[in-house]
Amino acid sequence: MSESTRREERSESRGLRRLRGGYVGAAIFLLNVVVLFVLANLVLWPFARSRDPEGVRLPIIERYGMEKLGEVYAPLSPKEIEALLRETWSRPYAYEPFTQFKERPHGGKFVNVSEHGFRVGAGQGPWPPDPNVTNVFLFGGSTAFGYGVADGDTIGSHLQRALDGRGGRTVRVYNFGRGHYYSSQERVLFERLLAAGSAPQIAIFLDGLNEFFYSDDEPLYTGLLARVMDGTEPPPPTWIDRLPLVRAARRLLGEPAAPSPAPAKHADEAEVSRRVVDRYLGNRAGIEAVARSAGVVPVFVWQPVPMYGWDDGHHLFRGNGYGGDHRHAAAGYAYLRKLLEEKPLPPSFLWLAELQRGRAEPLYVDQVHYTAAFSRDLANAIAAEIEAIGLLPGARSSAPVGALPGAVDLDPADVRPSPSAAREPAVESGLD
Repeated sequence: MSESTRREERSESRGLRRLRGGYVGAAIFLLNVVVLFVLANLVLWPFARSRDPEGVRLPIIERYGMEKLGEVYAPLSPKEIEALLRETWSRPYAYEPFTQFKERPHGGKFVNVSEHGFRVGAGQGPWPPDPNVTNVFLFGGSTAFGYGVADGDTIGSHLQRALDGRGGRTVRVYNFGRGHYYSSQERVLFERLLAAGSAPQIAIFLDGLNEFFYSDDEPLYTGLLARVMDGTEPPPPTWIDRLPLVRAARRLLGEPAAPSPAPAKHADEAEVSRRVVDRYLGNRAGIEAVARSAGVVPVFVWQPVPMYGWDDGHHLFRGNGYGGDHRHAAAGYAYLRKLLEEKPLPPSFLWLAELQRGRAEPLYVDQVHYTAAFSRDLANAIAAEIEAIGLLPGARSSAPVGALPGAVDLDPADVRPSPSAAREPAVESGLD
């Protein structure tokens, strides 16, 4: 073998050794990076779960503070209050046809939701309902569901206690209250239950607050669904986005700013009040027609809200005002009150918007949701009305508890708000 050939072989050997060495070094480096990445995520995992788990944040505690919350949750301990609020606010909604969404089935210490769509309450009846007892379905938004209170302290549970045994009848209440629902969604849910063969003897619709929050008659996820259909909705987070290290880095560097929403147009409160009341009365008429055809007795309750009929100086959580479209409620309630003075309540309509008038104690566990005690008072007033208008066997009919003087039946088709109707000034629109 010539010298030149040996030199070439030695040169190739050195090149291969350098290549092999570079490859081994790179492989070790990458392996160390992967190991460190995994270890970093494992170390950060407990902190990520405790500080920022998906869907389990508790901004309500950060917003109001445990000391103030303790005033409306006594005698619960701070640990129990946190557990109750976690079960209340950490449950993502589930998809449902036609209504967009529903409360997701859940089993917990304080909050339990049946797979059949109702919140489990005191003396809960079976599903399907027993046709040999008086079944009562309760519809409404998060106040009817009982956000912020335990299963046994909801309006539905208090209704169960107040109604069961009256007139010698067994009563079973089913709480179909759902967060963000208002009369348009309640009407659809009621019709779907009837179509599925689940007809109660009595259906109670608790409304008012969310009617004005959704003044444009667009349920919660309308915008999201529109963006999905238009192809403009960003893709959902990937598994990489959910890694603790990635989330920690984003918190450290700051999340990218979300696009600013379009400036809200100035709302004419009189026009909003007319539109919302007109829609509500239309939904009420539709519910009543369907209910009568199915042999169901409907009861419509106009609920109390903190921004009307109460000195909210006693409100622990009012802050700087009622944000979002809650600002429409004060003017809308005053408008409806004026309207009903001209066209009084029907016997099946219970005006409880002023149930809290003159009371000087805290009645809400946050900005808009009722305490356990006020839920009980509201349920007792509804039960008294149901008995007063003779809806339970053995009950003696009398003037409705919430009736205005000279109450007569009110045909929604005859009620159209007049521009001159009196209204109260809107409350502040700032968030607390």
